[in-house]
Amino acid sequence: MKKNRLIVPALTLLAGLTLAGSISGTIAWYQYSTRANGAYLGMSGGTTGNLQLRLDGGEWLTRLTKNDIASYLAANNLGQKVQPITSGEMDKDDALPAEFYRNPIAGKGEYSKWQKADESNYVSLPLELRFVERNGSGENNVAKDVYLSDLYIAADDANGTVKKDLSDAIRFHVASDDGVNQINRLISKNGGSIAVNGKLDLDGDGELDQAYTGNKYGFGDGNQLVDVIYGEGNQVAYAAKVEDGLLVKTNEDDLDLDELELNGASKSIGKTLASNSEYLKVNITIWVEGWQEFANSPIWDADYIDSQFDIGFEFATDIE
Repeated sequence: MKKNRLIVPALTLLAGLTLAGSISGTIAWYQYSTRANGAYLGMSGGTTGNLQLRLDGGEWLTRLTKNDIASYLAANNLGQKVQPITSGEMDKDDALPAEFYRNPIAGKGEYSKWQKADESNYVSLPLELRFVERNGSGENNVAKDVYLSDLYIAADDANGTVKKDLSDAIRFHVASDDGVNQINRLISKNGGSIAVNGKLDLDGDGELDQAYTGNKYGFGDGNQLVDVIYGEGNQVAYAAKVEDGLLVKTNEDDLDLDELELNGASKSIGKTLASNSEYLKVNITIWVEGWQEFANSPIWDADYIDSQFDIGFEFATDIE
């Protein structure tokens, strides 16, 4: 089974500051056939086809350059102040939460008392995908299953700055909508679950934060100091591992037919539409999960500030 690939490599983010790098991509596929018979030489119903994308209703492209992405993010104030945030409780096939949260305040445990993150604190790329098939009578969009065929998440040291690797904290969420079905996938470098609540020492005094059970000043009978639980209940967040069942590994010629399904369910992230006015919508959301533990603690040391990471991803369609 031949494939059509959409490659989006080298998304570099600077955690805590600004978008520091670039994203670029190339999508292309071409197929033709000829037929020769004696004195007759002609071309049989050959077609050309392209998996194409556009960003937020813009121009359809076969190459999405780093300048396209950088300009879009800057114009929309997206990903300009990337910093640790949290989704709270989440499963690997859940839609994004209504709110992200950042900067817990010492002594204030519930998410409702945290600051809410805004769109400058994470990256969101609203894409539309279509597969265009052309023949002698014109061109039409056709329905094709689209797969996430590769995802690369790693620390970036291209600028020579030695910082700690926070790539384990990166969360990559894919949400697709073809007008009928909505599919959500949450992926991290190592997968699995993490606690999104717990006791913390936010004031840095070497002791877990505490608060009074009643009047916050300690007045009143029975009022006592207890450890603050940050977050909600005993919640956890799950993510699929990069190499786990969300990806379809490819080589230069074929999709891996044995990997198109997992436990009887398709790994497709959606299907392009056989419509010339409606398209597969794919929204990519990338954030730094603040509850990720390093050195057995979600309190990170200063060496993680200004750490950079790279993300590259690839979409593929099958061509039968």
